Amino acid sequence: MPPPIDYDVIIAGAGPAGSQAAITLSRAGRKVLVLEKTVFPRSKPCGGCLSKRVERFLPLRFLDEVVEGTINRVVFHFYPNETWEYASDQPAAYMIRRDRFDLLLAREAAQSGAEIRFQTPLTSFREEAETIEVFTPGQRFRARFLILAHGAYDTLPPSQRSGRSALTY
Repeated sequence: MPPPIDYDVIIAGAGPAGSQAAITLSRAGRKVLVLEKTVFPRSKPCGGCLSKRVERFLPLRFLDEVVEGTINRVVFHFYPNETWEYASDQPAAYMIRRDRFDLLLAREAAQSGAEIRFQTPLTSFREEAETIEVFTPGQRFRARFLILAHGAYDTLPPSQRSGRSALTY
């Protein structure tokens, strides 16, 4: 295997969390690598509702490209016979197609300076004294930080999941 390539930060996953992290870090001058196991655009049937709060993070031109509808009224029904309703002239949430949304975010990350490698899954990593060595099929990389943004389904081996020091939210 060739010697590792060095980065400040490696991000596993180019979905919304990974791409947004890459955008922020690249714009701050960090050398960023994003590893994505699939190729974009990809089918993603879930997660098509975005809170209005995304306006703080995404440029309006970006929202114009991905929003397919808005939610202005929400009704919650509680057992046994209670309801709570929210209605507004302003959108409470946006409806999007994740395939387009994720692709546009990944493109924005690349335009911000991040290197994105599609069809390159993270297979394992090893913590060293000052760095983390990251392994993919046939390649290895090294960084000071690793961000795991690989979504709801953890694909890491069980030995890589427990006992890690991490910041979560």
